Amino acid sequence: MEKYALISVILNCITLLGLVIALLSYVFKRRTTKAQFIHSLNNEYFANKIYLEIFNKIEWKRKIDVTDEKYYFEIEGFLAFFDYITYLYFQKIIKEEDFNIFRYMLKRIIECEDIKNYFKKLEDFSNSNNINFAYMNLKKFSELNINR
Repeated sequence: MEKYALISVILNCITLLGLVIALLSYVFKRRTTKAQFIHSLNNEYFANKIYLEIFNKIEWKRKIDVTDEKYYFEIEGFLAFFDYITYLYFQKIIKEEDFNIFRYMLKRIIECEDIKNYFKKLEDFSNSNNINFAYMNLKKFSELNINR
């Protein structure tokens, strides 16, 4: 009888060890997957030379001509990218420390007068046509960061 009890204890220990290994593997995989996702977001931004050029104009010249044909469609993609980043943040898909990578860029974008004016025009158009404003997450981020 003691022999079977000992075997049972050993098998339970092995099962528990396997469970711990599986849990650690899951946690590591989840962290790795999240890191890869944040890395892919960074790559999407930094690999796009037009996005970098647009941001540099916003950062250094404090303006961007949203009607410039050279940038017109790219600005839409640029703003949509950052709207997506804020969406991920508000939905708690990315955490504060992951979001901090983009916080500086977002602050520069929402403080740019040309972007503010562009958003105002889009918002007026959206309201007059009874449709949703395209960059709701950027607007929400802007409203939350007025006093920061």
